[in-house]
Amino acid sequence: YPEIQPIGEDLKSEYEVWDDKSTKTNFNEPLPMREYHYTDRFDYGQDLYPSSDKEMRVVFFGMIGTFVLLHYFCNNFFARHDEALPKQFPFTYEGHGTYWHKSNIKRNIHYTFEPAEPAEGSE
Repeated sequence: YPEIQPIGEDLKSEYEVWDDKSTKTNFNEPLPMREYHYTDRFDYGQDLYPSSDKEMRVVFFGMIGTFVLLHYFCNNFFARHDEALPKQFPFTYEGHGTYWHKSNIKRNIHYTFEPAEPAEGSE
């Protein structure tokens, strides 16, 4: 077979009469070996990946740096919404350390199921 120069379909003339208009090829025309099915806007001359070690390092550290900067700015300069109410824990622990003695635990009552006392003079 002849040495086929790969030419993207977008580079071929759209005004020429082709046997197959979708791929811009003629009957019995030798085609380069392709590993893709839909070639819309595919360019053979385009280098899709960085080729040298320096380019790969620049891309890698550029991505890492971008994520670190985004994390820093989003956490330090944009307002975060605090909770509407403080959390209601059932107990208050007074003391230090990881072991809590029973005498240091105090019960918190945030609500009760008792009926409200009627106001004076409402009866």
